[in-house]
Parts: sequence; C-alpha cells; structure tokens
Amino acid sequence: MTTYEELEQKMLRLSSPGIRPGLERVSRLLDLLENPEGRFPSVHIVGTNGKGSVSAFVSSTLRESGYRVATYTSPHLESPSERLVINGSPLSVPQWEYAIRRVAAIIRSDSMLRNDPPSFFEVVTAVSFLLIAGNNVDIAVIEAGLGGRLDATNRLAKVVLTLVVSISMDHIEFLGDSIEKIADEKFAVMRPSTPCIFLGDPTSLIPRFLEVASEKTAIPHVLRDIVEVSNPETTLDGSSFSLKSTVSDVSADISTPLLGTYQLRNGAFSAAACIELSRRFPLITKDSILAGFRKAQWPGRLERFGRGPVLLLDGAHNPGGMAQLVESIRTLLPEKTISVLFAAMRDKDYRQNLRILSEIRPRLFCTTVPGMERAENPEILAAAAREFSWKDEPVAYDNPEIAFGYVLDHSEYALCCGSLYFIGYIRPMARKWASRNFL
Repeated sequence: MTTYEELEQKMLRLSSPGIRPGLERVSRLLDLLENPEGRFPSVHIVGTNGKGSVSAFVSSTLRESGYRVATYTSPHLESPSERLVINGSPLSVPQWEYAIRRVAAIIRSDSMLRNDPPSFFEVVTAVSFLLIAGNNVDIAVIEAGLGGRLDATNRLAKVVLTLVVSISMDHIEFLGDSIEKIADEKFAVMRPSTPCIFLGDPTSLIPRFLEVASEKTAIPHVLRDIVEVSNPETTLDGSSFSLKSTVSDVSADISTPLLGTYQLRNGAFSAAACIELSRRFPLITKDSILAGFRKAQWPGRLERFGRGPVLLLDGAHNPGGMAQLVESIRTLLPEKTISVLFAAMRDKDYRQNLRILSEIRPRLFCTTVPGMERAENPEILAAAAREFSWKDEPVAYDNPEIAFGYVLDHSEYALCCGSLYFIGYIRPMARKWASRNFL
C-alpha cells in the first residue's frame, strides 16, 4: 500500500531541486490545470514567525462556526499528510495519488515544464490547490512558503483576507538583506479592495505597510488599532487574554491550550482576523471564536509533554523565533534551570540563535537530525555555542536518541529546539516517552 512518504517522493521526482522563487512555472502549471486556485475563497497568511499558529487559530474557529475548511501549511513535522487537511483531517492516499497523477501528466506533456520543472513546493502547492478545489470547501486557510511576492501561494485568485504576521530576518539569500526588503516581499501579496491585517511587529515597518497598502489600494489594518488586549497570561497549562474589538461589538475572555507569550500576540491577531472574516462569513460568532481557540492545536510550537520532568518542543529556527521562545521561557519558567537539546540546519543563522538562547543560561546539548544533509554537525554547533555563556560547558551528541534520553533523565525541565526538522524527528520519541510515563 502506498504511503504518504512515497507520495512525497513521487512529487520530489517531478520537481527541480532547491528553492526557486518565481511564479512562471507554477502559473503555467495551474493554468494547464484549469486554475483550481480560483475555485475557492481563501485567507492568505504571510510573515516570518507565527503563520502556522495563526492558521491553526483561524481554521479551528471557522470549523467551530460550521464551515468546511481546508488548511495548507508547510513544512510538515512527521508526515507529508499534515500539509493539507480538510476540517482538521488529512486526505486519503488515493486522493493525493489522483491529484499527483494529474499534475505529473501536465508536467510531462508540456515542453516548458518538462525542460524547466517546478520546484517541490510549487508541485505540492499545485496538487493541494487541485485537492482543495475538488473537496467542496467553504474557505481555505493558506500559509505562504517563503516570502510572498514570488511564492507559489501568491497565485490564489479569491483572497478575502490577507494576514501579515511578525516579520524578521530569514531567507536573506532569497528575500533581501534588510528587514525592509524582506517586508516588501511579504507586503506585496496585498490585493486591491481586500482587507489586510498586519501584526505590527516590528512597529518600524508600520509606515511601509500603510504605504504599500495605499499603492495596492488594499484595505489596511494594524492590530493595535483594531483590538485592545488586557490581562494576558501564559502558564504551562495554556494561555489567556481579554480582547475588545474597537471596530465591532465583540468583547471576550479568550483561552487556548497553546503556550507562550508569542501565542498571546498570535491569538489576539487571529481573533481580530476572525472578527474581520465574520463580515463575509456570518456564522462566525463570539461563541465560535471562543470554542475555536479552546480547541486549537499546533504541534511542535512550545508543545508540552509530561509534568515530571516537563518536556517542551519548539520549532524556533531563526533569530526572531528564538527571541520569542526565550521570552516565553522566561515567563513560563522563571529562575528555573533548563536543559536544551539543540539541532540546526547549517544554512540557518544558528550562531545568532545560540547567542539568544544563551541569555536564559541553560545547560546545552547539541545534536543532529539523522539522514538530513542540511543538518549541522553537533561538534560544530557546540564549538559555536562556546562563544557564549551557559550554565555548563556545551556537550555534543552524534546520536539524538541517546542525547534525548540523557537530557530527560537528568533534568527537571527540558527543551528541544533549533529546527522544525529536528522537532519532527524528535516528536515521536517525545510521544513514546510521555505514554511510557503515563503523562
């Protein structure tokens, strides 16, 4: 029987290697597929950190409101099936197979695409749009892959709301070497006469956001101008805040199982997005927003396993995400000694991530992701870490399973971070450990 992993390999074989920004290939592919991207309304989410969490909040609220919702995110943690879910559930292997065969036939029959194949992300996006169009959804929540302007998801034709989350330095070789250049790539996805909400982080980008919105005749909103947030609280059991909309009559005390100070910001932002969506999707109510947030799940983002010891998994892999993670750890575990199991991709700014992580003075254990060519060597990570101050000398482990066991056996609080690929690798171990400990 075909597996999701085998389907992923089929799509890889159809694709050209590497990251290749540009819309020419995916546009031709979608045109030859008779433009499935134009057959469903969508929410388009761009930004550096928080896209997945916002996707989870908004999708959960739409489901609780009674809508049939497609959610497209990337990358996956454990299975390629996570990338596209309908009402929270993955599609069957036969559905994926059918859509992949259609895309493969187009690529092989068209001389342009045969000679210049789409990238893997472009193939997955085209397959996913085809699947969404064929599944009779009311709305799709679509997360951009990289940047925005030249991202395959920017071919969406019926965007009803654009969301721009936190922006920070990442993928500078593709998006630009300044925060302003990166922001312009993301702001470029705004549509004429379509509302767009910007989280407003960093605040220095707000004037540019408003300027680009004016150029594109979009309808801009900055989060701080449309909601008031009070009583924020995050613990190891979840997060909560009070929210009052300044553009509607919605006022609510919202709680979610998602942890971290950054989920308070993401949550307020998502609630504002749901209030805006309710103008077009009237089944969204205060009660469905509350229920959606209570049921929201987003694995691998300050995800907790166990109580003694406490194990946290977080996919922070760029300086902006790592700064948010450190802020959250300071709030959740003040004055506690944390053991950190860290792995990173060599093309990421792991030195800066390690510098930020060292601010909480944890014990550091560096490891790798087996089978991942991009993964940095643990000894190199540990050597880079020694430039900064830690509770003890950083230690390198070639075997992440041995490192995982050692950290849990010798810690009251443990954190795995540094790469989403690493979290995807370690998460099955975390589940197995938690079930064995009945926690």
